[in-house]
Amino acid sequence: MNIFDEYCLKNKLERRYIPIATPRYNGVVERVHGIDEREFYSRLNKNITVELLREKLKEYTHFYNNQRLISSLGYITIKERIKNIIASKSTISMAP
Repeated sequence: MNIFDEYCLKNKLERRYIPIATPRYNGVVERVHGIDEREFYSRLNKNITVELLREKLKEYTHFYNNQRLISSLGYITIKERIKNIIASKSTISMAP
C-alpha cells in the first residue's frame, strides 16, 4: 500500500477513479497531461536513463511552476498566482 492509500484509509476517505482520457470528468487534469506530453515527454530521448529523466523532470517542473505563463491565469505564472492568493488572504478588510 502506498502513502496516499494509507492516508485515505487512516482518514476514512474513499478513493475513486475516473475513466482514462475523459475530459468531461476531469478536464483540468486531461489538459495538463496533454501539455506535459507536448512540452516534455515527446521531446525526450527514448533511451533516457532514470537518473537523467528525474533531473529533466525536476527542471521542467521548476520551469512550469515558476516561468511558464498560463493563459487561464491571465498570462502569469503559477508561482505568481499562488503569491497573489496568499497576499489576498492576508489582507484585512475593515468595514465602515
